[in-house]
Amino acid sequence: ERIGSQPLSAVYSIGADQRGRLWLGTQRNGVLYFDRRSRLFGQVNDFTNTDEHLADYEISKIYVDPMGLIWANADPNGLARIVPDVFLFGGLTKRQMVESMPANQKLSSYTIRGFLEERFDRLWIATENGINVLDPRTNQIVQRYLVNQSRSTLPMHHTVKSLYRDPQRRIWVGTPGGVLAYQPGSDSFEPIRFES
Repeated sequence: ERIGSQPLSAVYSIGADQRGRLWLGTQRNGVLYFDRRSRLFGQVNDFTNTDEHLADYEISKIYVDPMGLIWANADPNGLARIVPDVFLFGGLTKRQMVESMPANQKLSSYTIRGFLEERFDRLWIATENGINVLDPRTNQIVQRYLVNQSRSTLPMHHTVKSLYRDPQRRIWVGTPGGVLAYQPGSDSFEPIRFES
């Protein structure tokens, strides 16, 4: 396949929206969408208010939320939020952040590793420096977990590689040192011990 005159690069992540379109995170083509009814591809590429392009980044994670917004990592520069049908996107990116911006508008790390929706107003974003919980309605960070966590507090450090919610709605966190289970009652994480 080709996108314009360029060959289609590796597809790292796929998400489906409520209208049946597939959203593709690619190695060098940014974010593509495929309309299964018309059998046509399209590309979302231009950030709002900047000359950056999604094709400048490796997009390895795509998440479609229940409101129909598309979330993608723009590795290593942050988070892109795409509004379908308008094909405009913004987000939280390293280049648009300045020191004077409030902490609730900055990610703890702009290297995104995954997404998990806890509920409609809490999108968990796994990063190389902990978990940032974003309210998609306001585009603000409302909580952080495991940020700048010292290695002595838990057997695993603050790099979060994956997030998972099981059928019982428990949240699990994958780190280089193992697995943590989120404890909502105490708003903390319990290391899962592996016995040999």
